[in-house]
Amino acid sequence: MDSNTIEEFLKDLVKRICEIGKEYQLKPDLREVEPFQHFLDKNGEINYSDLDRRDGKFTRREILARYLVLMVVLDQGPDIIGVRKLLNGVITNLYREEIRILHRPLDFFKELGISIDILIEQHESVKKIRAETWGSSRCRER
Repeated sequence: MDSNTIEEFLKDLVKRICEIGKEYQLKPDLREVEPFQHFLDKNGEINYSDLDRRDGKFTRREILARYLVLMVVLDQGPDIIGVRKLLNGVITNLYREEIRILHRPLDFFKELGISIDILIEQHESVKKIRAETWGSSRCRER
């Protein structure tokens, strides 16, 4: 394949991925993430006019981008909703403990004992809530 053919193929691929993504949107519920409450308007939607406002060292846009990258990495498998609930609960509870992992990711490891405890606690909580739904999705796959 020449470079023009590859470039056209990649453009078509990205365009198709965007079309599929638009058709099957599953937006993250940022209202579940306590540190984002001041990023949202009274309807729970992102306040886009404030995204370039600083939140500590970074802009709100950068903090949300870090969250979205983390979410994309974790959004694999049969229970995306459950994984998102887990992520949102972990982030909220870490921030309550002043472990601001979206601002300072290495703090997760500096406070590994607390981080692991929160992960286990949130996993158990989400597992109780999502077990039946997750189990049903596994049965349909077979």
